[in-house]
Amino acid sequence: MTQCQNLSRAYIISPTEVEATEWDCTLKVIEAPPQDFAYVGIRAHDLVFVSDNSQENTFPVWLAHAVETPDQITLYLKIHSSPTDSNDWHLKAQLMRRQWQLIKARQSPWLLHLNPSHLLLMSS
Repeated sequence: MTQCQNLSRAYIISPTEVEATEWDCTLKVIEAPPQDFAYVGIRAHDLVFVSDNSQENTFPVWLAHAVETPDQITLYLKIHSSPTDSNDWHLKAQLMRRQWQLIKARQSPWLLHLNPSHLLLMSS
């Protein structure tokens, strides 16, 4: 859990869907959540930017702010609407510089895919 930088309280909608309350989105899951399910998470490097929304768990996101290091960029992203300030974000994504150059050239909102196989379903 220490490497999971994106965590939201969540509840079960069905055996194949959960609601991430802090991200305000419904997510398809591969496996049924545990009986005492309480959180959904995804690692920052497992977030994938895509060019269309044909896949499940793909949402429009806006950049709240970015932090650059010599090797990578950390993006702070808001789902569904543009942020009101740099602290108004839901998810943290980590990209290599080359990926960042491609993403930032795109018009907002960007499309972000949360792969069901990378979602972490956690108990309370």
